[in-house]
Amino acid sequence: MRVVQKTTGPKGRAAYNVEGQRNCRSEFIASRIDSNIDYSVSPCDDLYQFACGRWVEKNAIPEELMTYSTFGILREGVEIVLRNLLQEDHMPEDLECMKKAKDMYASCIDMDKIEERGDQILKDMLVRELGGWPLTHAAWDEDAFDLVDTLIKLNRLGENPIISFYVGLDSKDTSTRVLTMDQPIFGMPGQKYYQVSRDDAMLKAYEDLIYRVSKLIGQANPDTAVKEVKEIIEFEILLANVRTLSGKTSAKAAA
Repeated sequence: MRVVQKTTGPKGRAAYNVEGQRNCRSEFIASRIDSNIDYSVSPCDDLYQFACGRWVEKNAIPEELMTYSTFGILREGVEIVLRNLLQEDHMPEDLECMKKAKDMYASCIDMDKIEERGDQILKDMLVRELGGWPLTHAAWDEDAFDLVDTLIKLNRLGENPIISFYVGLDSKDTSTRVLTMDQPIFGMPGQKYYQVSRDDAMLKAYEDLIYRVSKLIGQANPDTAVKEVKEIIEFEILLANVRTLSGKTSAKAAA
């Protein structure tokens, strides 16, 4: 257990000492905390701005991300370390789970094998798991379509359109796990990308991507494909417009 003690540092600013650790470590922690504090704001008026204001000013949200936070930065660092580990050759001391993880990663980046196998795996998965994609599957049966069943299957594949489901800790009892329903994850990085003109370049590029993917797989009806892709985009726009942006959190949200 560590005890953090608040003291007065240079220029009257707060300093923090961590009992049981070397001074250099506690000074580093104190420096990180202090560098993010906006002393021009009273914590009684705006605690978020006081605690995180300077971090927000120094860290713009990258164009490709919806949110950006210290957690995201740490996650990126961890992903780099993991990637380097997975790219290493098998070692005699590797556990079986590590060997399997390395083999799976190697298969994911084996572009020659991926090109050799083509899109048949994707086609088979769309039919086997989801009953087909109407845009590419001529035998798709609207009467046999079950929305709830399809959402369940998509969730098992790691996709969460319309509604997100995940199992997490109960905030009122952390010894219990609960099923949580949340907002959907869209094809575009965030809500702001849908709240634009229909002629917006990024929205048009996204629409073109869907069309080209369907063409690559094989469109069921090329004559209506353009219209159907437009309907997909319109539906996503409707979903994005009813999505609720969360309030201020530890992550910076792109409005």
